[in-house]
Amino acid sequence: MSNYYIIFNKIIYFVLKPNYLTIRGGSLKNIAKKIAGSIEGNPELMVEIGPGTGMLTQFLVEKFKNLYVIEIDKESVEYLKTLKIISEEKI
Repeated sequence: MSNYYIIFNKIIYFVLKPNYLTIRGGSLKNIAKKIAGSIEGNPELMVEIGPGTGMLTQFLVEKFKNLYVIEIDKESVEYLKTLKIISEEKI
């Protein structure tokens, strides 16, 4: 049986409220890279839920060829499309 991973970047309350990956001090890119690098194995499918601005997505897409993202915020979806780090069919 294959391993499947789901990455949650947002917390869902009674009303959806986005929580973007941010930090005070240090390098946010380095932290996102470490998070992506900490995922072990090579799953057939990787799904990131709530990619927001794509901070973690940019590193996940380098590591996992079959990465899909699920985003319900229309502005975030349009922003992700402009980044061109993941194909539109996978958003």
